[in-house]
Amino acid sequence: MSSLSAKVRGMKGRLLTGSNYQDLSGLSKKEIIGGLSSLKNYEYLGLHNHSMVRRIALENALYNSYIIDTKKIATFSKAEYLKLFALKGKIALLKSLGLGIGQKEGYQNFNSPYKELNYHNLLKSPTTEEFLQNLKETEFYDILYPLHKSLYSVHLDMYFYSQRKRYFKNTKNPLIEKIFLKEIEMKNLISAESTFKVDRSTYFATMRGLYKKAAFSGEEGTAMEYLFLKEEEIKNLTLIIEEISHG
Repeated sequence: MSSLSAKVRGMKGRLLTGSNYQDLSGLSKKEIIGGLSSLKNYEYLGLHNHSMVRRIALENALYNSYIIDTKKIATFSKAEYLKLFALKGKIALLKSLGLGIGQKEGYQNFNSPYKELNYHNLLKSPTTEEFLQNLKETEFYDILYPLHKSLYSVHLDMYFYSQRKRYFKNTKNPLIEKIFLKEIEMKNLISAESTFKVDRSTYFATMRGLYKKAAFSGEEGTAMEYLFLKEEEIKNLTLIIEEISHG
């Protein structure tokens, strides 16, 4: 087992279990913050100091834990494909910040690991236009300008997919391309307005099986599986928070 694989498997052991979700289900937002603060995967975010944090700020904090993990993986090796995980982290950061444009509810207790993305300037952007101006010297400006913020997520995903082939062009793992194609296909079905629409549980089961196979076939597969599971964890926690906010 490579050192990267060992590192990622250690991180995987800290993902939430079914028991953790049961413990969090039905709690108030304040209680969820307390529960997450007691878990190793989230204790370093300092959530326990923000018991009155608003929903969007809490979601920012959750995405930031994912960003920190992508940074850990991307800096663990000089392999070319690991740069893709840094890109994935940047996109996650922009998605989380895009949720709160003009609402001033972002999570303040965070320093972006990406020098080209000024987290606090983006966080304070009162309008979509200013948010985009704060991205002007980055690779993301031309992708997002002049889109409405409701389209940010879609176009950031499209950009990520366009870059994946470049980073994995030298991989010898035949499952990588299969995963990329299947993920795009499944996400298109999820968003499609037709009788063939796929729900999140079907998407998760299908992709989980492919990533699990990839994890047994090389270190890049191990890293990819972990980030897939981590991203799904963030989505699950976000859904729980949204249910409380709308309940």
